[in-house]
Amino acid sequence: MKTIIVGVSGSIAAYKVCELVRTLKKNDYDVEVIMTHNATKFISPLTLGALINKPVLIDDFDKEGYKIKHISYAKKADCFVIVPATANIIGKIANGICDDVLTSTFIAATCPKLIAPAMNVNMYDNLATQRNIERCKTYGIKFVEPGYGLLACGDTGRGKLADLNQIMAMIEYCLCNKPLKNKRVLITAGPTQEAIDPVRYITNHSSGKMGYALAKRAFELGAKVTLITGPTNLDFPYGVKVIQIKSASEMFEAVKSKYQKQDYI
Repeated sequence: MKTIIVGVSGSIAAYKVCELVRTLKKNDYDVEVIMTHNATKFISPLTLGALINKPVLIDDFDKEGYKIKHISYAKKADCFVIVPATANIIGKIANGICDDVLTSTFIAATCPKLIAPAMNVNMYDNLATQRNIERCKTYGIKFVEPGYGLLACGDTGRGKLADLNQIMAMIEYCLCNKPLKNKRVLITAGPTQEAIDPVRYITNHSSGKMGYALAKRAFELGAKVTLITGPTNLDFPYGVKVIQIKSASEMFEAVKSKYQKQDYI
């Protein structure tokens, strides 16, 4: 069983971690949760502890005060994700500051690491924050970029915690070996629609599910994936370049424009 450590820092988006932890548990991952003291102001450790059926780590020392835990937690992690990650926690990690149990464990861990930022748009766009994010990326840390929308403070812009499906997709990406690293994969999926007139068309019953699943898996295995898709009701796979078409001729032209640069079609 793979062990996922979920680090929670002091953002209003901390309440969304409950659903992420529930999903991880449903997928048979062993989950540990580490919280900063500020995070406990937004969500109770008891809530997350109940979801993982074990204590949440907040301090580096046990009640007797002699067992230091950040190394033991770091050693058993298969993936370490901080969600939500504030500008403060990103700045600490970028500069090697370990002044709490979350940053100490994160820097001690040698497993794949993932950060999902959530903060005010001006804080996210600040040059210092962007510099810290770029520095973290040079360490091999992956990021799930925040979404755009209305923020808790009332501002509108980029800074919303990424969709939990995207975070899950990146956790699964981090856990996979990468036999398709640097390979280019082209996948076609979904139905096509042939217009009879401006109102009616002929189509087929293709759902697109198999093509989308293949694209998701190819991305997890490290490939650079292009998905050419007809109209479906499916969410686009995270990390995949999507080209939308309608007719068979549009599908043909899209494939013809891309196929020469692919390793697999």
